[in-house]
Amino acid sequence: AYCPTEVTQSFPQSGITVLGAFPHTHLQGQSVWTKIIRNKKAVEYLFNAEAYDFNYQFQNILSKPIKLYPGDELSTRCVYRTTNKDTITLGGEKTKDEMCMHVFMYYPRMSNLYICSTINSDEAWKNLMNSSELSFNSGALIKWLTELEWTPDLVDQWQKFYNDAQRVVVSGSTSNITAMGLTKLPEYEDFKPTECKRNISNMATHPASLSMLYELIPFFVTIASRYF
Repeated sequence: AYCPTEVTQSFPQSGITVLGAFPHTHLQGQSVWTKIIRNKKAVEYLFNAEAYDFNYQFQNILSKPIKLYPGDELSTRCVYRTTNKDTITLGGEKTKDEMCMHVFMYYPRMSNLYICSTINSDEAWKNLMNSSELSFNSGALIKWLTELEWTPDLVDQWQKFYNDAQRVVVSGSTSNITAMGLTKLPEYEDFKPTECKRNISNMATHPASLSMLYELIPFFVTIASRYF
């Protein structure tokens, strides 16, 4: 999902201050993050729920408040895992369906912006289905999706579809919703990967440190098995 600069222009010139984050998906969700994009460059995470658990959801109070300013953009991604299922996962409000939401607590309150949501356009779905229908038919789409036979190649094609599909951005207040089109998700300069460095020589000269590492390994394995 992407919240473009046209939406955040309604922020006060002094900005808004974000205090907390509530990421939300359903059972297949694995992680949820939102990045702040400023001048087409990722500057920091607004929040990164790297290890999300549907059964353990709460309001995350930020360790340090974050300011957002007019023109800032927000890029959100939810990652899912469906290897425990043999049926398709559709979007919807049921727990067995899926959604991708990131809710933030901030001040001062704005009366003209309640939501910024990104959805695939009707035209994108029609093109994918190779449909000649003049109007979009959600029932026909669901039927088509549930009858698909999934293959590894098809999985790659679907990821490309979601990366490149034409979107509609829905934003505004509950009484004044507006929509604008995006030909695809905007590109931006992302964070540079963080290099992991470790000093083995120091551990070799400190047997106590090496001993402590061996004691910690079972703990790390327990944590890893919880999330992977």
